Amino acid sequence: MLKPRYEAHLTPLDEALFTQLVPAEHYLRRLKAVIDFTPCRALVADCYSANHGRGALDPVLLLKLLVLRFHYGLSDERVIEQAQVNLA
Repeated sequence: MLKPRYEAHLTPLDEALFTQLVPAEHYLRRLKAVIDFTPCRALVADCYSANHGRGALDPVLLLKLLVLRFHYGLSDERVIEQAQVNLA
């Protein structure tokens, strides 16, 4: 079941740290600037039941993890690890 909304709540401190620590020319910043993953949520909505199961993880987040996994050649476990600690 898709949740009605998925939002990342970044604090001003989060934004400031990201701005200071991740270079403007970083690959992932450039990727974020040219690709809007949000429409993908609507494309996969019919794959989720509206009445059964608990709320799913954000499909856009899962897609972004797959992009990271492919680009950096990471295993499933390693991409999750890196997503938890790598600010970029």
